[in-house]
Amino acid sequence: MRQKSLIVLTVFALVATSISGCGEPARTNSDDGRKLTITMVDYRYQPQNLQTKAGKVRLTLFNRGRQNHNLKLVSSKGRIPLKVPVVKPGERTVVESNLEPGRYRMYSTIGNQKQLGMYGSIVVQ
Repeated sequence: MRQKSLIVLTVFALVATSISGCGEPARTNSDDGRKLTITMVDYRYQPQNLQTKAGKVRLTLFNRGRQNHNLKLVSSKGRIPLKVPVVKPGERTVVESNLEPGRYRMYSTIGNQKQLGMYGSIVVQ
């Protein structure tokens, strides 16, 4: 029984990984390419994948969910250029960080929110 559960969870994880981000192209959501807006809902960042220009980047985060959310940004080299503390439901926070070119993973560090889908990426050119 335990082995069956493990197999089912493994298959679920593989399917979720293979379809994550499908159909949602990376994009910039500002004219100058350095101002990004992310809406946090329960277990998802919207948009999930973003693109921006290297340099000083301003992120505006809105929590439209019913739970507390946060955001941690990690470069492909393991560097952590940004940690956004808890944003409570209905609140907004604005943060800035100097980002070098590369691909960054963003995810929530609260409980199991990352495993439930609270992750995404930022591509910096």
